Amino acid sequence: MVPFNDRLRLARELAGLSQSGLARKLGVASSTISHYEQGSRVISTLELPRVAHALGREPGEFYEEKRWEAIAEMLERAKQEQAKAVEEANRLLKSARHQDTDDDDHPDGRANVNVMSHGKAYVNHHTARDSLRTRAVTRKLVLA
Repeated sequence: MVPFNDRLRLARELAGLSQSGLARKLGVASSTISHYEQGSRVISTLELPRVAHALGREPGEFYEEKRWEAIAEMLERAKQEQAKAVEEANRLLKSARHQDTDDDDHPDGRANVNVMSHGKAYVNHHTARDSLRTRAVTRKLVLA
């Protein structure tokens, strides 16, 4: 069973909103959204339609248990796949750096890859050579 506060968090994540983004749409403090998601504050029946519509959902959807169980499982699988993609990208970057011992890059250059929930990959690179390689890796991650 997916608790109501987790349903709200899942709906917000699926809408691509941060807690503060949803709070801005609703005209409330971001701590209000945090309290809803932690379960320390309950959304009133009068407030639920406003919150649901801000998330692009109908209020009744929050009461469909099987739907939220499926959504929670899907997001968990997606997070696991993201973690694998990040590991693979970092492995590729490390391998590429080891092959470049003869260029002018800094020997301690590093690159970090982060795959966001919407599927795009962002790379922080620290050397010119890594920059070229990380763009190629980013394309692979986004298209995969």
